[in-house]
Amino acid sequence: MELKLMFHVHTKYSFDSSLDPGRVVQCAIKSGYDIISVTDHGTVAGSLAVKEIIEKRNLPLLAIIGAEYRTDRGDIIGLFLNVEDDCLRSPGRNFKDVINWVKEMDGITVLPHPFREEEADRDVVELVDLIEVYNGRSSPHDNERAAFLAEECSKPILAGSDAHSLVELYGTAVIFHSDANEIQDRKKLKRIILNDRRHIYYCPPGRMHRVLNAMIQSYQLRDVAPMVELGLLGSSLLKKTLSRLTKR
Repeated sequence: MELKLMFHVHTKYSFDSSLDPGRVVQCAIKSGYDIISVTDHGTVAGSLAVKEIIEKRNLPLLAIIGAEYRTDRGDIIGLFLNVEDDCLRSPGRNFKDVINWVKEMDGITVLPHPFREEEADRDVVELVDLIEVYNGRSSPHDNERAAFLAEECSKPILAGSDAHSLVELYGTAVIFHSDANEIQDRKKLKRIILNDRRHIYYCPPGRMHRVLNAMIQSYQLRDVAPMVELGLLGSSLLKKTLSRLTKR
């Protein structure tokens, strides 16, 4: 048996996404996902909206309540947040306070894109439960570094699309080798995500998609570094192509 997880998705409840929760659910069902984790910026509103749609339509999909929180040591994703509405807010931007707050709600923590803005400190890595080793908006180099970090620190891994648009939803999945009958039990599902065997599926974004991602990241970070990195990558690929052509 296998379980297919769609992780790290942003909806219209994030400031930088226009994705409708109903459309996300539709795409998840169409692509054969069993579990979906919407992680909007600083709010569980998107997760709750997805959960409500699934329950009202009695769909064969399970929603994990989660959100992505900005801290003074980088972003942290909280999953299995034990909330029924969006009134509860994180306790500020202190990294350890956010980690403890998630734990108080019996949740688990994920370190997303650990090298996007700056290198994750080892004390930060030690406190989280999982590491996102593939992010659909991160560079291949940063994803490789994240995978090495997880292996070095013996942390279980996840992969997320970090989708902010419809085209980004289909490129990433985490496949767990587990029994689908267990996902309705919160404790068993947490155990699966923390401990069970898994493999990562991802389809690297196309050229135009990479340009769009770099532009959005540069805007969000107020930094030209993502565009510069993309330019350097493009220059390297061009040189390799020209080299092959001249040898013919």
